[in-house]
Amino acid sequence: YIIFVSHNPSFIKTVLPVIELLLHQNKKPLLLCAANNYNKLKGLLPASIFERLYICENIKLPYKAGFFRLFKILLLAIKDSIWFGTRNIRHSTLLSSNFLRYAVLHYYFSNGLTKILSKQHCIISAVDYWIWESILFTTAREIAAETIVLQHGKLTDLYYPIFAKKFYAWGKADYLEMTKKYNAHPNEIVKAGCPYFDSIYNRLNQTRIIKQNELNNQITFYAQPWGNTISFAPELYNDVLQWLNKLKLKWPQYNIVLKLHPFDRPEYYQLNAAGIEIVKHDLIKSLSKSIIALTVDSSCAMEASVLKVPMIQCLPIGQNVFSDMSQTGLTLKAQNESELFILVDKLLNNKAFYEQTIYASAKALDFYFYNLGHSLEKIAELLKLDEHSPKT
Repeated sequence: YIIFVSHNPSFIKTVLPVIELLLHQNKKPLLLCAANNYNKLKGLLPASIFERLYICENIKLPYKAGFFRLFKILLLAIKDSIWFGTRNIRHSTLLSSNFLRYAVLHYYFSNGLTKILSKQHCIISAVDYWIWESILFTTAREIAAETIVLQHGKLTDLYYPIFAKKFYAWGKADYLEMTKKYNAHPNEIVKAGCPYFDSIYNRLNQTRIIKQNELNNQITFYAQPWGNTISFAPELYNDVLQWLNKLKLKWPQYNIVLKLHPFDRPEYYQLNAAGIEIVKHDLIKSLSKSIIALTVDSSCAMEASVLKVPMIQCLPIGQNVFSDMSQTGLTLKAQNESELFILVDKLLNNKAFYEQTIYASAKALDFYFYNLGHSLEKIAELLKLDEHSPKT
């Protein structure tokens, strides 16, 4: 088993239970990362697992490329990036430079990797289209090795298993989205569950009787790096931030805070959400302090549901990019400032509405997660492992 690890917190919490499962089975998986992630991972992974981590560039390949081969590789990569830039793919021209980097690595490393990997290997990662992962997965595919991508967040078209053979989705909701919206073949998508969410789910009291925590006085907005992205109009995101500014004025007795996304920059919010406190601490810690959670479209809606915190999606009229989870009962939806204020007021002052919102959200989890609470057992079965008893 070869597992690729990134310093992305969402990525780590996805692959870590699978790594621990394999170690429990005495499988001794090979853990790989990119060089620029190594030092960051030292502070994020348990010492027992970090000791097993190798930098991709340190894996010895059986040849070195001379000057003329390097020149040939560069020409081929430029040709490929030009080809990619002319494809009828959204933002293909903007992304052609990324494709150039991928092509350079592919031509340089793929031949050497085919002499190291074999069809007996199983390649596992939480994404297959980033630079190093794409090299590993394409090479594995060429030699018919098993390749698996684990879902680690909200879906987009890039989650389609571009190079991997199997995509392990959380549950029915994402299985349907992948097959119906993104045209993935049903044989490529497996409803496997999510071990990370299982750990949250199993730590908490699983009763459906919800009691509002009177001590919590925090309303938290969970940001994502959309202010300067091409996938979401910044003006719509800025509209949502203005709702947040007015929310603070309308309910000064509550602590209105913004939880920063790990890949986001505080400067953007200091400019567009002036006066709102910005926090960076752990997601679970933040949710545990919140009486209401807000977001545009984040997988933290699932964590909020498990932790019995009502989530409101702020989806301005005119946006058509992100998924609306309110249709399943997982979230509530506000399409303008007025709707947001009405929902917040009802949640704060109508206990029956608050409890019904939490109850509907908890019921919706069964649609989003397969075998909730026991998905690691399902993954062990898919990997042909005995989840309980280590092999000797």
